Amino acid sequence: MSTVFKCDGTSMDAVKKELADARVSMMKAYFAGLKLQEEIVGKQYWTGKTQMVAEAFLNILIQYQTALHGPDAPQAEAIEALNELDKNLDDYYESWKEYQDLEARKL
Repeated sequence: MSTVFKCDGTSMDAVKKELADARVSMMKAYFAGLKLQEEIVGKQYWTGKTQMVAEAFLNILIQYQTALHGPDAPQAEAIEALNELDKNLDDYYESWKEYQDLEARKL
């Protein structure tokens, strides 16, 4: 029985869809974080050290979410790389020596 992995178009499309879904979720989380920050920062819910901690936490959260949802987000890069791989998938498998060696073996 051979267990050599070879990604096909359907598998690639499923991975790209999941990455796109993750990107949408990250974007929603980013905007929800901005809304929460807007509702909390500058309001009198907290005072003193508690206010500083809450605002600092939200600031860090927004920075983190910005990195995950923007144009340089990991999901966007992965989708772009998969699209490029998808265009050249046959050449990729044909020129990848280690894969060819593995495919030739009986597992």
